[in-house]
Amino acid sequence: MPSGRTANSNLIAKKSYTFTIPANPVPTTSTTSTGPMGLTLNGVVIYNNTASTGDTIGATDLDVFEGHPDSSGTYHHHAAPTFLSNDDANLIGIALDGYAIYGRRDTGLSIPTDLD
Repeated sequence: MPSGRTANSNLIAKKSYTFTIPANPVPTTSTTSTGPMGLTLNGVVIYNNTASTGDTIGATDLDVFEGHPDSSGTYHHHAAPTFLSNDDANLIGIALDGYAIYGRRDTGLSIPTDLD
């Protein structure tokens, strides 16, 4: 990802990561922290869906690819970006625990609002 500004005020910095991902998924009971928890097939880091202290992840903080850099300059996503998966179930990445990450699939089912 080239250096520069996106919708938030943080700068994108050149980063290099080495992740060890198990060949067979490893279930865990621990919760995710901030920082990398997965990787998209195009090499962008995926964080959890919680913003770090002092950051926000509202629509105005994300660029047209639904990502943004954190305060250390790591460009990342907090959820599956629609340009990688727009109403399909394609493989879009892998979690650091070895589980595959697939795109959303909107089946068009409605959720009842009146459950009385």
